[in-house]
Amino acid sequence: VDDDEELEHDRLAHILMAQPTVQVRKELLQQLLEIRPRHPKLRAAWARFLVAQGDFGAAVETLAELVSGHPDDSQLVLWLADATKAKSGAAAAQDLLRAWLVKRPDNLAVRFALAQLSIDAGDDHTAIVEYRRILDQDSDNVVALNNLAMLLAQENPDEALEHVERALAQYPDEAAFLDTKGSVLMAKDDFREASNVLGKAHAASPNPTIAFHYAKATALAGDTTTARRLLLELQTLSFPERAEAEELLRQLDATD
Repeated sequence: VDDDEELEHDRLAHILMAQPTVQVRKELLQQLLEIRPRHPKLRAAWARFLVAQGDFGAAVETLAELVSGHPDDSQLVLWLADATKAKSGAAAAQDLLRAWLVKRPDNLAVRFALAQLSIDAGDDHTAIVEYRRILDQDSDNVVALNNLAMLLAQENPDEALEHVERALAQYPDEAAFLDTKGSVLMAKDDFREASNVLGKAHAASPNPTIAFHYAKATALAGDTTTARRLLLELQTLSFPERAEAEELLRQLDATD
């Protein structure tokens, strides 16, 4: 291990992941740290190992010290945010990234992470603000366009539709973007068109969440036969909307 201070993590991560067991990785890292106890790459790798083992407090302490010594390293601050979220919750990680961005407002990777942390914390308002800031810098960023559309679907579906249409203009067959458009159309009560769009998304991806959205749209459009078939196919799968899917199937069965 050399003594350079440049934080290049990929090669070290590859070497560690090539080890046969977690215990061997741990022993290798400990041996390397005995040789170079202050080496930043090794200490960052050790902190990530601590996170994987659930020792979030020690990981936060190590990563915070590394960020203090390398304040402009965005990868380090993202790892620190992950450890902070695990230790203290999404709101604490939000505060960390928000403070870091004050001096580095153009860093899109960290701003994306802040937007996602805001969603995790139930703070959709902040997430919307952050995605708008990303689009101010990169107006054609399809991930930001899609995610902003999802967040705006209920409160402002017309604006949401504009954003997701811009994403689809670049990737017209992307299932995730079609799924978002279908959800926005449902929010606009355009159930038939939503069913058409979500049918394309379902054909492009086996994702059960998309299948549930398709079933919901088809049911609302009046095609309960297709909706019931889709919901029955989902019964053996695990996905976040499973309870909603089961309730919708019960409602459809009750109308027979």
